[in-house]
Amino acid sequence: MSPVKVAIFVDLFPPSMGGGATRAFQIAQSLATLGYDVTVITGSYIYPRGKSLFILKWSYEKTSNINICRVPSINLPFKGLLNRLLNYLICSIFMLITAPKIKGFNIIFSLGMHPFTDFSAYLVKLINPRSRLVVDFSDIFPINTIYGIVSNATNRILLKIADFVTVHNDSMKKIFVYLYKPTKKIAILYNSIDTNNFIPRPEMRKEKKILNNICARSLSNKIVVSYFGVFGSFQRLDNVLKVAAHLQDQEKCEHIVFCMIGDGEKRPLLESLASNLKNVCICKPVRRELIPIIAAESDVGLVPVVTTDLFLQYVISPQKASEFLSCGVPILAPKGSFIGNLISKWNAGYVVDFSNIEDICKCLKNICQNPGELEIKSINARLLATSIFSTNALRRTLLQLLIEIFKQIIENQK
Repeated sequence: MSPVKVAIFVDLFPPSMGGGATRAFQIAQSLATLGYDVTVITGSYIYPRGKSLFILKWSYEKTSNINICRVPSINLPFKGLLNRLLNYLICSIFMLITAPKIKGFNIIFSLGMHPFTDFSAYLVKLINPRSRLVVDFSDIFPINTIYGIVSNATNRILLKIADFVTVHNDSMKKIFVYLYKPTKKIAILYNSIDTNNFIPRPEMRKEKKILNNICARSLSNKIVVSYFGVFGSFQRLDNVLKVAAHLQDQEKCEHIVFCMIGDGEKRPLLESLASNLKNVCICKPVRRELIPIIAAESDVGLVPVVTTDLFLQYVISPQKASEFLSCGVPILAPKGSFIGNLISKWNAGYVVDFSNIEDICKCLKNICQNPGELEIKSINARLLATSIFSTNALRRTLLQLLIEIFKQIIENQK
């Protein structure tokens, strides 16, 4: 009997950095481990650099028993959000060209960026009429913003065409039900982490060899506050750098250093802000296999998300949160968020308002003055990660979802 075939459409996939890419990899890897034939259709690069137009060709590869088809991207001479939107659109067009070739698949996942991956995923569903479409919702924006208006309209359409719906956590499910009152079952797929790979490394945290190399300076006697991922609009990393500027000359805070690793539309702004700061390192993206070591060598993890009075602009639990926690690294998490509530409950870090510079400063000053707190929170962080964010937990949830999918397929065949 041939294995069940699963197609996953997603804008980014490792080695590209970002929470969406990591989530897609964890879902694909879990499905492959369960014995499914998994094919990922993804873009080549959403954040191209350079000024000349250059088409990256189609490529095919296989890793961790996952088949990967990368459609072309174009290196556009634009910056910021315009660049990203145009690349999402171009990626969507190439995915549509690829879609008619994807036949014989039983389950299709559309993991976003929505709605760009949904056109192709729905076309594959139409080509394979017995297949089922699973849409993974990652973003719920405040309704009173342009993002909210577009997202709200998109989500309502996706709810009509999707056979099954998945979200990131309990808080997101509650808001989703409140906004849309969906009739379809909603499954929660927590961002998982390989807790055997992301582990505490106390000796490495003292020496910080990898961070020393990346930042080109000695950090062994410093409190290193780390961030790795996308330099985007909603993280408000510029606020973090303003905090760094305030703290660099403060008594007892001179040994705190901010290490930011990644790429994105806000990188030029961050580099400009950091140019005169001696306690900030802006570093280029690193190989994915270095992330477990970087996380473990950090003293505090940054999981910045800007909040609003109504909703979180992202109500997801960022992948980097579980990666830091699994390494026994306390994190700074946004107030009112799902991950922030977990951190408070487990005493595994600190909650701050990332739109409030004074609030972030107060928290980091407390860490500098009471470094012993980090040891207790470090133990709790590891316990939290192994209890909620393990890969085995994701596989169990995916298996339950797949059972529901096959039940529906069998019932419709009667």
